[in-house]
Amino acid sequence: MFTVISRWEFDPARETEVKAMATETMQKLLSWDGIEEGYNVRVGPGAVLAILTYRDEPTYQNLIKDPNGPFEQLIGDNNLESMATWIWSESGERE
Repeated sequence: MFTVISRWEFDPARETEVKAMATETMQKLLSWDGIEEGYNVRVGPGAVLAILTYRDEPTYQNLIKDPNGPFEQLIGDNNLESMATWIWSESGERE
């Protein structure tokens, strides 16, 4: 399995709105074939880690990294990037 941890930051004054959108986004991601596990971890005011585990790295590449793939469409449709900013991601094979 291939795990990706991404840090997103947002205006703490918008936490309720961002949390609702993050939950909705995670639920949609979890419905996709090839995503095995996913959850968000609040790590402070205005910051969350999104943790997702994929079947394998090629599945991750197809779903998330493809500029015409479903993730780009999802975040475009729900305007996630208007509420939160992606800061960094780390990824690797689960041991």
